[in-house]
Amino acid sequence: MRYLTFALAKGRLAKKSLEMFEKIGITCEEMKDKDSRKLIFVNEELKLKFFLAKGPDVPTYVEYGAADIGVVGKDTIMEENRKVYEVLDLGFGKCRMCVCGPASAKELLAHHDMIRVASKYPRIAKDYFYNQKHQTVDIIKLNGSVELGPIVELSDVIVDIVETHDDEIESYIYDLSAEKISTAILHEKKGFVDVLLAFMKTSEEHALYVIQSVDKSYQEVCGRTFVAYDPFASFAYLVLRSGFPYVVNETAANILRFVARDVNRFSAQHMIEDIKNIGVEPMIEEILDS
Repeated sequence: MRYLTFALAKGRLAKKSLEMFEKIGITCEEMKDKDSRKLIFVNEELKLKFFLAKGPDVPTYVEYGAADIGVVGKDTIMEENRKVYEVLDLGFGKCRMCVCGPASAKELLAHHDMIRVASKYPRIAKDYFYNQKHQTVDIIKLNGSVELGPIVELSDVIVDIVETHDDEIESYIYDLSAEKISTAILHEKKGFVDVLLAFMKTSEEHALYVIQSVDKSYQEVCGRTFVAYDPFASFAYLVLRSGFPYVVNETAANILRFVARDVNRFSAQHMIEDIKNIGVEPMIEEILDS
């Protein structure tokens, strides 16, 4: 019997899609294993196959018959312009396209001057300026950090998607195994902890995913090298200082306590004293003192 195959865009859309499918009886338990290295997930009972792909590739898989159904953002469908049929708007992942730039760009836009536009969505940008604003522009395709365009004077404005948080960052973090997250913290990969903390602040769900991933893997990553535990004490300290819910702080406190008491790192012990002096929930203080 032939399988019905779904191509899902990595990140929040895939998670939301699976939640929606479960409500109508379509499940795939294999996909819940965050550490799985499988590329294709199968529900043998329902004869369904699922695989995760980068957003821009999903319409391609559907167009060429590698997938029967794809779930991806409207922005991707418009930009890729593949020969696919848009069946249904699922109603999640709401976002909008915006033209953004410094205040000085307002006059250029108002008077239809020739300007340079940087975007990850050149097709959408071209359609907007040419067919809606009737303004001639020079469009520059960028693959990331589009907001740098006006700052470094590459472009006058940008066209980018606006939503509550960056899907690319979410996709990147959820693609990492717990071990890889901890390894990046261990090696103090430049800017990685800042990105993790910013991502955690977008929702309690994301915060729990990160802190639980670290808790599950950091001891194995550190092994018997005592100094290796210091970056994790620092990470837990930053979490405790960032105003996360109790359920997140509880795990962070256990990590910091372990490094301070079991590994006997003085720097972690000083962090505990600092947190107690600043003020912390009584139950968190109990964990730190245990």
